[in-house]
Amino acid sequence: MRTFFAIALQLARASYHLIELVGSVYAGDRARVRRAARALADAVLDGARDRGTDPFARSLIDQQRRTEPLRRTRARRPGRTSQAVVARRRARASR
Repeated sequence: MRTFFAIALQLARASYHLIELVGSVYAGDRARVRRAARALADAVLDGARDRGTDPFARSLIDQQRRTEPLRRTRARRPGRTSQAVVARRRARASR
């Protein structure tokens, strides 16, 4: 889990690349946009460290290890539909 401070610090480290990306979008320079976006992605991913102790691979690490794209959507979890969430909130509110 990333704390707000860790995310803010990581964005601050990559702020130069973010400013460069916005400037290149306004300038309409597509090559500069691609370079700035790549540099921003590298800066963000370079500063991301997994501090979890889970036995399962985190999603970013899992995606980086894959060479083939995912072929199936994630299995549905019961009770996670928008209708079920609304029904639970209404039930809590009526108590």
